[in-house]
Amino acid sequence: MASTSTSTSTSTKSANSRPFEYHHIEGVELIEAYHQPGGYRLVNIGDELHEYRYRVLHKIGHGSYATSWLARDTFSRKLVAVKVGRAESSPREVEVLSALTAQKHNPMPIELLGRAIIPLVLDSFTILGSSGSHPCYVTTLGTEDLLSITDNTRTGMHNLDVSRALAAQLVLAVAYIHSQGFVHGGKFESIRLASLKQNLPNQTFCRSSPWQCASATPI
Repeated sequence: MASTSTSTSTSTKSANSRPFEYHHIEGVELIEAYHQPGGYRLVNIGDELHEYRYRVLHKIGHGSYATSWLARDTFSRKLVAVKVGRAESSPREVEVLSALTAQKHNPMPIELLGRAIIPLVLDSFTILGSSGSHPCYVTTLGTEDLLSITDNTRTGMHNLDVSRALAAQLVLAVAYIHSQGFVHGGKFESIRLASLKQNLPNQTFCRSSPWQCASATPI
């Protein structure tokens, strides 16, 4: 658990059951959320999940309902993302992602581009813990999120080719999600992009609907 992995962070609980005391780390989930009904599942680097198939290598991040981990699939030897949900939660993400990435009959070319950006659900399973059952699922990896990509530049700006790729993928992904009847409810900077070098067609300027596109200069 990343919130207790640095030398500046401690977690103690006194004999009279006072609240946990620790140094706050920006961008890390509260440690109390691991010790309450419906809480997070404790995951450590090196853990092997789902009958030893997924070996945890690094923490990717966390959200309101789950923590996300970089892992190696010991079957395929590929790197994957494992999302471990809070106890007794019922996330719809597996259902939504599966619907978005399902093969469709005669999809439009631009529809294929949008679908290619959505992570594929590779596996799902459940972990039993002291707080209850934790739903988990495995997806293909994305790259960094938009906020991290911007923060990692010296000026907070990108060269023109990178900016075009970021903007194009964001537009394609959101338009595709909307066309399938779903709405992205999070912050745009939290979206993880599939690739910074994806080849894009010349017809990416859309008018009345996402798939009624006029020829235009690539954005």
